[in-house]
Amino acid sequence: MAKAIWLSSSNNEKDGGPQILECHSPLLNVLEQHSIVGRFEQDMFEAVLGTRVRREVSRNSGLYECAFYFSA
Repeated sequence: MAKAIWLSSSNNEKDGGPQILECHSPLLNVLEQHSIVGRFEQDMFEAVLGTRVRREVSRNSGLYECAFYFSA
């Protein structure tokens, strides 16, 4: 059985403000079938952080990456 690996990091970009970067999401299979889950994830970050959050997903050669940008 293959192990699932989930990676998340946070950065404080000089121009874009702080961000959370998520790679290899454990929810990827669910996100692919139900896009609303991505919105729920964004809503969760907004509730926890107490600020508006912008969610951007990118895929390059099959690799998944999701960035959450917010104001400090």
